[in-house]
Amino acid sequence: MPDVPPPSPPKGDCNVVTPYGIALFDFPATQPGDLALQTNDVVMLIRRVNKEWLYGKVCDKEGIFPENFVQIQVPLPGEDQIVTALYEFRPQMAGDLALRPGQKIKVIKQISNDWLYGE
Repeated sequence: MPDVPPPSPPKGDCNVVTPYGIALFDFPATQPGDLALQTNDVVMLIRRVNKEWLYGKVCDKEGIFPENFVQIQVPLPGEDQIVTALYEFRPQMAGDLALRPGQKIKVIKQISNDWLYGE
């Protein structure tokens, strides 16, 4: 892990709100209605089926898949993604959130691979 966080991202238009995740593993579609996943697929999240399964879309294919096969980047509306701060972070710009190690943060969206927008 890095000793210090990367610099703040540009404060441009980063209002990506479409729920999506990135496939962490291959998931073969073994049942009708399953959505086959390949590692690094971008999966548009459509709805939650139950506690462990999501319904989503990759390209023109839709179906269900286990939630633990994807890293959610932008959660479905109404679902909180909570993360824990590993490092102290002092705001560098207006709009930055001060963090303490161990602090819980509700993720609103992922801005980049290195930055989250939260509260």
